[in-house]
Amino acid sequence: MLIGPDTDRSELHIHLSIIAARSEFFASALNGRWNNFDTKIVDLYKAAPDLVLEDVAHYLEAVYTNQIDDENHSKRFDDICKVYVVAERLHDVQTRNLAVEALYNRMQRLDPTTTVPGPKCLDIIYEGTASAKDLMRKLIVDTWCTWGVDRLEDFLEDFLDTAPRQFLVELAAAAVRKLVEDSEDQELILDVKAYLED
Repeated sequence: MLIGPDTDRSELHIHLSIIAARSEFFASALNGRWNNFDTKIVDLYKAAPDLVLEDVAHYLEAVYTNQIDDENHSKRFDDICKVYVVAERLHDVQTRNLAVEALYNRMQRLDPTTTVPGPKCLDIIYEGTASAKDLMRKLIVDTWCTWGVDRLEDFLEDFLDTAPRQFLVELAAAAVRKLVEDSEDQELILDVKAYLED
């Protein structure tokens, strides 16, 4: 596998049977229809020029070990998100699921009432995924929705100008859905007195 432009190219040797079983991208690239069938070389830079060696190496580690976080739980949110984005680009559902589980477990260990994926993680996921239906996006948005109004309001005040726009749209929609679900048991009646000045 070749990564990076010609001027800064890296080469990784991988087991075709392992990577093709996990990644639809590699399965397609190595099935004989691409012009690289004889050489078995996949130039990843041509398909995904923004992927960097370190992130692809972390992805391959997840593929080979079938885990993302180690026993010391040393993977940071942004490292987990980068593995997810590489798996997304390479159409690898199993590794995407590993990343979702790793992020969820990391948040649970750190206390989900006080810890959410921050600005860097949001940028990685929202720049690296294309759909509001993406399940990692949903996990992150749902986590933010459970964070509590006061903390969320304080954090967003500082972060509003730099947060990915689509994240804010998805967060607002999820917050409204949560409000509707929470109020289903009670009638939502607005009292005009709440809007009058004394």
